Amino acid sequence: MKQLLFVCSGNTCRSPMAEACFKVLAQAHGLDGLIVKSAGTGAIKGAPASYQACEAVKEIGGDLRDFSSTPLSFELVDKSDLIIAMTAGHRAEILRRYPAAAGKVRLLLEFDNQAGANVNDPFGGGLDLYRFTLSAMMPALNRLAEKILNNEIK
Repeated sequence: MKQLLFVCSGNTCRSPMAEACFKVLAQAHGLDGLIVKSAGTGAIKGAPASYQACEAVKEIGGDLRDFSSTPLSFELVDKSDLIIAMTAGHRAEILRRYPAAAGKVRLLLEFDNQAGANVNDPFGGGLDLYRFTLSAMMPALNRLAEKILNNEIK
């Protein structure tokens, strides 16, 4: 696997937190050379990650200070080996726009044996909600890292 893409709506909360946390996990697992990115189905280019997202990932060693949002694009989808959507709605939108990507789009929480489950959007909530959202994502992110490390996902 060369490139992993996390996708949410605005690319300022969930997918940047997943990206930052997965980069920490990838480094811890020795997954060198893996490109980890994020994008949003409705993102505008260049928005910063929310303050609460920055603070939540900082607590686990992640860094979003220089983050800049990215709209989902054909180029990102095409170059990504695995696309991880935060919700079934995001997955549906990705597949509506890029049907050829069907074989590489998964929901994040599927990796934590929660088939069909969505990562709820903390947008507009306080830091505790962002921490809760991040804690809900972490088991799936850990399992995803393990699967990549064990060549269960290529």
